[in-house]
Order: sequence, then C-alpha cells, then structure tokens
Amino acid sequence: MYMYVGVFVLFILSLENISASGAASWSSWIDRDNPSGNEDSEDRENLEKGLGGGMPCQNPTRIECKTVGTHIPASETGQVFRKDADCSVEGGLVCVNNEQKPGSQCLDYEIRFLCPVAAPTASWSSWIDRDDTSGSGDWEDRGNLEKGLGGGMPCQNPAEIECRTVGTHIPALETGQVFRKDAVCSLEGGLVCVNNEQRPGSQCLDYEIRFLCSMATPTASWSSWIDRDDPSGTADKEDRESLEKGLGGGMPCQNPVDIDCRKVGTHIHALRTGQVFKKGAVCSLEGGLVCVNNEQRPGSHCLDYEIRFLCPMATSTASSVGSWSSWIDRDDASGSGDWEDRWSLENGMGGGMPCKNPIGIECRTVGSHTPASETHQVFMPGAECSLARGLMCQNSDQRGGAGGFWCLDYEVRYLCPK
Repeated sequence: MYMYVGVFVLFILSLENISASGAASWSSWIDRDNPSGNEDSEDRENLEKGLGGGMPCQNPTRIECKTVGTHIPASETGQVFRKDADCSVEGGLVCVNNEQKPGSQCLDYEIRFLCPVAAPTASWSSWIDRDDTSGSGDWEDRGNLEKGLGGGMPCQNPAEIECRTVGTHIPALETGQVFRKDAVCSLEGGLVCVNNEQRPGSQCLDYEIRFLCSMATPTASWSSWIDRDDPSGTADKEDRESLEKGLGGGMPCQNPVDIDCRKVGTHIHALRTGQVFKKGAVCSLEGGLVCVNNEQRPGSHCLDYEIRFLCPMATSTASSVGSWSSWIDRDDASGSGDWEDRWSLENGMGGGMPCKNPIGIECRTVGSHTPASETHQVFMPGAECSLARGLMCQNSDQRGGAGGFWCLDYEVRYLCPK
C-alpha cells in the first residue's frame, strides 16, 4: 500500500512473517548479465535454463531489483524496461540499451527472489474459473467472488494472486490481451478481460485465477467496511478523528495496525482513482481518508469511499509476535542528511541490523521522541519509516519547519520476531 508515514508500522504478512523456520527467505542477489552488449538481461527465462547459476527456487513469490553497487531500486532509476520484464516475478528484469534516452545506456542490475521454505505458512487455493467469454468478457474479478459468486473467495486476506489461461496455462500477462485497468491480475481487483477492448476480430481467452492464502493462525483481522460519510456536502470524510468521537459506529479497535480504502460499489482502491485527498488523510492509519470536493478537477467532485482497519486480535500485541530492538541512531544530519537506512545497517554500519527479518519499525526524533510522521519533514520516497528501507532524510529536501532547512536527528528500532 502507498500511504503517508505511519507512527507505527507492523506488517502482518503471510509471506514475510519470517522467523528462523519461517515462511520464506530471500535468495542471494543475482547479477547474470551486464549492459556491455545490447542489454542487461536479468530475466527469469535464462535463469530457468541454468544460466547465471539458475533459479534459486521453483516458485518464488516476490522479486526485488536494484542497481549493482549503488543499490538503487530499479523503479527509481528512470530507465525503461521491457514490458513483460519490468521487475516482475514472471519475467524478471530486462533493460535494452537502445530503448533508453539518447546518449545513455542501461545500468547494471541485479535481482533476487523471495523463495518459500519447507514449512510454509501460506498455500495456493484451487484454480477458480468463475466466468467465460460468452458474454461481454471474462470476469474473474474479486468483487464478484466476495459476493459469493463462483464459490466465493477462498480466504479473506490473500497475500498473492496468479492468473492464467484455462487449459494451456499461459500466464495472463503473456497473452498480449488487454485487461481492465484496475483488474490486471491484481490482488485488489482480480482479472477482468472485456471482449470489445481486444484487437478487431478477436475476443478474450478463458482465464482462471488462484490466491495465496495464509495457513497460519491469524494475529490480526480486518474490520467491516466503514462508510461514515458521503460527498453530498463539502467532502467525503472517512477520517479517524470522527470515528474516535463515536460517529459512524466508532473505531472498530483501539490500535489498528493497517488501513484499506476503496470506492463504494466498484471497490477500486482510493489511490487508483486519480482524486486528490487531504494531506494527512491519504488513506493513512493516523488520519484515515478525507476527500474535499473543491480540491478536485473542475466539474468533478469526490467519489463515495469506505475504509476498514486491520485490528490486532486479543493475543496479537507486539510483545506476543516479537520484541523491539534498542533504538538505533546510526547517523546525524551534519552531512547531506540523516540516513537511518536499512541497507547501511545490513552492511554492518551502526552496529548492524538487530535481527535478520524484522516485522515492524518505529522512527522518532532523538531526545524529544517525536514520531517521524509528526515532524512534517520530507523523507526520501520509499524510506519514510518503511520496513524495507528504513528512514532517510535529505537536508536539501527540507523547506523550513521543525528543523529549518536541516533534517532533525532521528533514531529507529525494529520489531524482531520471536
């Protein structure tokens, strides 16, 4: 999910709730090719042929791609990647030199896969073929499954989805067909193919989908969807403050660990609608979701939204799933900024990472203990107190405020599984 910085981020992930004998582990980084020829092909097809040491596992569930040496995520380099191999589990990563900006060529990339281990905490459902193409298209969408059609959803909170053709088992994204924007084999929308959106003379193939469902005893569960307001007035305010005052039935729990926001009816995720939301309430755990009519494009107003919260169960406090590390203050802002990033810790700086596979992170200022999200400073994209990258604050990004034109001094700590 893409949301503003959270004071406390505890990820309940069926794939990555990892202990020493956990559900999955990352492979070593693979640098099979370099861009000295026509391209840098870190593609799955060649790995499956045994090149570059071969695939680290048969059925990886996730992939990460970064530049060699500088460790910049591929998605942040601004380079163009092959459509079916843009850091995807199915295709890997392929960068072609002559597809880049004039005068530049591909950087050197490396990839790694998240591989299931012997004692999985998640398993794939049976393949679901709810519809066929005899009508307007093939609608293997999550909305209909959640209504009980096609046998219903196999689980409440799946962690992954796969989509393929019936019979031939070709991955949906390799067929060359066009899918509905919010349902391109996505966990939120499923898969939807509309006949009249295909090439002239052709129609959708018949598809089936399946979901990766947690087998573990859940430590948290989603609340019912809450639609407290509608946009008939000045705004659609699905905000946490109003819920905590008892409006709309009140908050479903005191300390939720995640939030989900979508459009009523069509179930499109709020952040995919293209609408503008209030700064502190962009589907954020602290603020909820607030859409103001007069902040939208001329002639349009807010859609009607609903939200839900992920609530810890009675036995699911942080202490029951793990323990917090000591606070880590690896850097200060005297140079270019304050870099409390995970990569530096994983390379032994600042005493190193307190554990291999943390499941939560907290970030605050040194001394005053103000949560990072409440300082109103600007953080690096993807490193806004995120479990994947930690916290990164660059002095040149600041525009006054709590620390003037300098970052404050921050510290982080990690929740380590038992």
